[in-house]
Parts: sequence; structure tokens; C-alpha cells
Amino acid sequence: MNPVRFVTNKTKLAAALGISRTLLYEYQRLPDAPAPCADNRWSVPAYRKFIASHAKKVKAPNEKEGLQIELLRAKLAREQHDLSESQQSTREKILSEVSEAVSDCNQMLRTEFFKMRNELCPRFEGKSAREMYKMWTDREREAFQKFCDALRKQTGAKIKEENTRPVTNVIPIGRVATA
Repeated sequence: MNPVRFVTNKTKLAAALGISRTLLYEYQRLPDAPAPCADNRWSVPAYRKFIASHAKKVKAPNEKEGLQIELLRAKLAREQHDLSESQQSTREKILSEVSEAVSDCNQMLRTEFFKMRNELCPRFEGKSAREMYKMWTDREREAFQKFCDALRKQTGAKIKEENTRPVTNVIPIGRVATA
């Protein structure tokens, strides 16, 4: 197998020479470092000869510096892990608090609906469908408003104020729709 004589970039040059790119860049900072050829390729034999003659002029990264870099990387990974755990813990705490508040408010809403049946059904005696609908809708809005108020009180959140039921196009019985 023929040894590589020319390479197209610095990464390939460092690999062909068996050194790191950092060390290659240290050699290239020296004043008489070989330049690329006219076709922008790098001569591997020229660099081998240059490195052999200038080996003592370049300070290669030593073991202590490498260990310090690894220590910094380990500390960074630990900090990222701690941050991730903290974010997950905060997310779980918020979810737990909101779930508990919604559960309590939901129970209150169920109670309100149960009370609605007991309060309104006897009052519906002799009322028209439209009157019953209006009574039911008004009482339902009160129940949903109590739910929102209770949820707001328990969570301290701002809940958007809006009607809980959409406006419907109900035509009362006995009337004729006009265009």
C-alpha cells in the first residue's frame, strides 16, 4: 500500500501524520511551516520532515492539561444532569399541585350539578321549555363560575373570563323564524 502523499484539508493532514489537529495548528503557527501546494493540497512528506526538524519548538498538550479538560467536561455533564433533574422535579411538583386543585374543584362542580337537579326539578313544575332552559342555563353558569373561582383561589392562576357556554340560536317554541 502506497503512503498518502497529498491531502485536501488540514483534518486529513493531521490524520495522515498521526497527530491531533490542535498539534498540527501549533506547528502551522511556526514561521517556516510548509504552505499548501498551488492546487490547495497539503504535502504529507513535507510536513513529516518539517515536524521532525521542529519537534522541540512546539508545546504539545500534556497529560495534566488533558485531565483538566476532562474534569471540566465531567463537571459540565454533572451540572447539566442536575439542571435536568431540577427541571423535572419542578415540572412534577407543578403538575401535582394543579392536578390536586383541579380534582378538588371538579368534586365541587359535581356537587353543584347534583344540587342543581334537586333545586331546579321541583321549580320546573308548570314552566315552559324556554323558562326551564333559562333557569338551567343561569344555574349552570353559576356552577361554572364557582368552579373557576375555586380553581383561581387554589392555584393563584389567572383564568380567562368568558362564557362557559356558547351563544346558541334557539328559537322559542311557538315563534316563527324570520329571514
